[in-house]
Amino acid sequence: MKTTRRQELRTNDLSQQIEQFLDSLKDNATTITVVVVVVAALSFGGYWYYGQRSSKLEDGYSQLATASPSNDPADNLRRFQAIAREQIDPGLTIAAWSRAGDLALSLLTAPPVPAADATIETPPPPPRDELIPAAEEAFSNVLAQAANDPLARGHAMIAMGVLEEDRGQFEKARQWYEKVLADDRLKDLPFQSEAEFRLAGLKTWSRPANFPPPPPMVLAPPPSQPVTLENLSTSAPASMPANAANDGTAPAPKTSADSPASTADQPRPMPTTQPASSD
Repeated sequence: MKTTRRQELRTNDLSQQIEQFLDSLKDNATTITVVVVVVAALSFGGYWYYGQRSSKLEDGYSQLATASPSNDPADNLRRFQAIAREQIDPGLTIAAWSRAGDLALSLLTAPPVPAADATIETPPPPPRDELIPAAEEAFSNVLAQAANDPLARGHAMIAMGVLEEDRGQFEKARQWYEKVLADDRLKDLPFQSEAEFRLAGLKTWSRPANFPPPPPMVLAPPPSQPVTLENLSTSAPASMPANAANDGTAPAPKTSADSPASTADQPRPMPTTQPASSD
């Protein structure tokens, strides 16, 4: 009998709890609906955000790996800078700044391609007064954001030294290479060997270039004047005899005294125009 009574009491308690819960749902139906909607919106928004971010990240790396369809250096440089300034992801931002700096530095230091050797016509690169600040901005941002990335950091420090070399600031370039050697984060990386190589080369690269003097100018008769023995004899040096103008093999030109007939006995040239008609 007692067991049956306890069972009835438990059933009554459960029924009361269910009734109280249903009443609570009715009283807070509006609040519960709002909470459910907010949670669903946040879940959908988070899913959409991470999907968009993943798509932008993939597209950014793809753009860094490929050139523009027009192969315009200025357009490529602007695209890399735009990706870096968008700051989609720290790794992508560092890679974009490094790519922009490498492009600007290569355009500064690469020799111009002669027109005869150019197989594909490409637009001209930006001027030096735009490339130098672009390279400096890019590698400075890499150094500021890549404190925990020794590969990107070492590459940027070497590039800053090369940039100073191109500007003729060899002492500043030396300071950058010495920073590479003193940075413990760059141990066992090839950047320190490259810094040693460039420090050794600065002794030669910083010297001014000495060019040999130009060869002596040789006077020649005008193109309209026919080349004769007389012209050769007059253009020969004063120390050379007149009859040696043709390697000493040509005889001296005859004078009027050696000629058998005087100029009066020689035939006169025919006139080049016909006389006017008498009628």
